[in-house]
Amino acid sequence: MQLVFALAVVITNAHVLTMNPAQPTAKVVAVAGDRIAYVGDDLAAAEKAAPGAALLDAGGRTVMPGFNDAHVHFGLSLTLGSDHGIDLPNLDRRAFIRAVKRASAAHPDRDWLFIKIRDLPRGIESARDLAFISRPLLVVSAHGGILNPRARALGGFSNDEAPGGFIHGRDLATSFDRLIKALPFGRLTGGAHEFLAHLARVGITSVQLIDELPDLFDGLRRKGELTARIRFIPFGHQFENPFYVSSWKGPAPDWVRVEGVKYFDDEGARLPRWEMEEIFERSRKASRQVVVHVLSGAALESLLDGIEQLATADHDPAATRLWRIEHADEVTPEQARRLAKDGIIVCSNPSMIPEWHTESAFPMHTLLAAGVRTCIGTDWVGRHVPERSLSPMSGVELAVTHGGFGTAERITTAQALDAYTVGSATAEHLEKKKGALRPGMFADLIVLSADPLTTPPEELGAIEVLMTMVGGRVVYRHGF
Repeated sequence: MQLVFALAVVITNAHVLTMNPAQPTAKVVAVAGDRIAYVGDDLAAAEKAAPGAALLDAGGRTVMPGFNDAHVHFGLSLTLGSDHGIDLPNLDRRAFIRAVKRASAAHPDRDWLFIKIRDLPRGIESARDLAFISRPLLVVSAHGGILNPRARALGGFSNDEAPGGFIHGRDLATSFDRLIKALPFGRLTGGAHEFLAHLARVGITSVQLIDELPDLFDGLRRKGELTARIRFIPFGHQFENPFYVSSWKGPAPDWVRVEGVKYFDDEGARLPRWEMEEIFERSRKASRQVVVHVLSGAALESLLDGIEQLATADHDPAATRLWRIEHADEVTPEQARRLAKDGIIVCSNPSMIPEWHTESAFPMHTLLAAGVRTCIGTDWVGRHVPERSLSPMSGVELAVTHGGFGTAERITTAQALDAYTVGSATAEHLEKKKGALRPGMFADLIVLSADPLTTPPEELGAIEVLMTMVGGRVVYRHGF
């Protein structure tokens, strides 16, 4: 990827959506180094703020802050979401073995095989049942995953962690981190380059990854090849250690950092109250964000009860702000009011609405009407059926139309853009550095082929990103 860098640039003749309520629109943006130097309508003032700047005529096109996807799984895109991931229908044991052998023979260049099947065949229960193939293999089902002996050895799983090669419950998500790190380094770096190029094409300048691969991306930064700002949120539950916290400290945290912990609290994988208490105490002392995956109204109700009780017992009502809720596909108006009162950020996923097929799924209108600070994440995992697009404009269209599933939870285009920029920056406590175009903030911006605010809702997904700039560098430019 060729990166274009100028010490100073003035973008003129633009329709600037600043995402700054004090100055919603402008015509000129000046960039000096990696920061915004000027936003307004006065070209002379812009040139004074960025001496010696190159002029870039936007031709009346829309300029806005780059998008910040608040929930992405880069690692899964290299495993289950890549061409190494194979979907199988439910089969009996013999048919399953034949299908896996055929897949292996058809792709002799693959270093690993990742199989997805809803129900494991009877007789496939442990690593020894998968010993018919020597290539590293992980079979994932609705009830857990099974590693074959080779994969178990490469991943360094002890018998306590994966008894008989079987991984179940919340350990399955954690296990992927270890398996991803066991992939060949060439595939990791190649996958990272492809991922970054994809981000640039769709206008994502910051991304929050539910992964922990900071050395990989910081290595790209040192080579001048990092084209997006990366935040990693690792799983707090790591097999025998339910309170894992990363010790990684990067030299350039504005580009690569590890911050926060991720937990699950669902009907099938509840967060025990004693763990909540310990997580709360540790995170409160460290001012560390706790990100919790919640996918049911009942689980959300119980979690809110626990969070509020802990804050009350600690005599610190503001401590509820340590928590951030992911997904929240079911939210009542009363729960939304509690979330707003507690200052808990919710990361919604309009990209997943087509998978839920309900009028109330991912209720962003209910959340925003109650005053909940909401961000947007795609929960992208690479290849997925149905497609879960990484494109923010596709996500904005789904949020504004609610995927055609009813009108009650539709939000405005302005609200969706705010959630995808300012909201996502707020969700990682960096709203003073990015998410809007104001002097002193990062020069992370994009140029669009049309103005989202005047585009019909059903056409928002067709808006193209013509240019992406991150930290003053043009990392993507096409047709402009």
